[in-house]
Amino acid sequence: MTLEHRVYGDPEGEPVLWIHGALVSGWMWHPQLEALPDYRSVVVDLPGHGGSHGIEWISFDDTAMELVAVLDELGIDQRAHVVGMSLGAITGLHLLASAPERVGRAVLTGALARPLSRWMTWASLAVGALTQLPGAEGLVARALKLPAEAREGFHEAGLALDRRSFFRINDQLLGDFLPPGLGRIEAPTLLLAGAEEQALTIESQRVLEQRLPHAEARLAPGCHHAWSGERPELFSATVDAWLMEDELPPELEPL
Repeated sequence: MTLEHRVYGDPEGEPVLWIHGALVSGWMWHPQLEALPDYRSVVVDLPGHGGSHGIEWISFDDTAMELVAVLDELGIDQRAHVVGMSLGAITGLHLLASAPERVGRAVLTGALARPLSRWMTWASLAVGALTQLPGAEGLVARALKLPAEAREGFHEAGLALDRRSFFRINDQLLGDFLPPGLGRIEAPTLLLAGAEEQALTIESQRVLEQRLPHAEARLAPGCHHAWSGERPELFSATVDAWLMEDELPPELEPL
């Protein structure tokens, strides 16, 4: 079974694969899809999430191969750019490492380079449980700094979340989850984080910038983890500039 996916934008445009974070699904990219109609945007729902909730999460490597299968099904044989957030950014790293011939340029925000602590995993599992409780989604969405217009989709994604997959993801984030061969990744990669994110996430961008030979790292000032919705104009402009090899928005801060 192929991952749930939808295609937007210009059928003749450069292909872009959009990989969402945990607890949400492809709906989170709607502001970017509206802002960037000239690309052929492929939006996937990861295993255990959204329309792919019936597909069990196995591993990061397995998911990377499922993403390749989506590109194959769509007949996309040229290099696709990759945009990923959080869980999607880590999955994107695995795609860059395992299928380098399928990837053009990459924009990855909120990727981790070090394992979660046990308490952070417990917190993540608690948030996942709360998203499935009626009335609690607003509280969680506000805590995550999600814009008001994203909260309904956040609740629906929580209801569709496969708990076994979510537990497995969190368990894998306790261990060595980065792909081998980071130093051999050839794709030009922009590493991003919100300047108001937790220290582990910001430090992870420094680590990854050192390990990836063609990477640059930037911070989005005043932003939190889900800043594609918090500052959609800045996020969209950043993606477009990187994919088009233009100058990045001057608002971004170097690490």
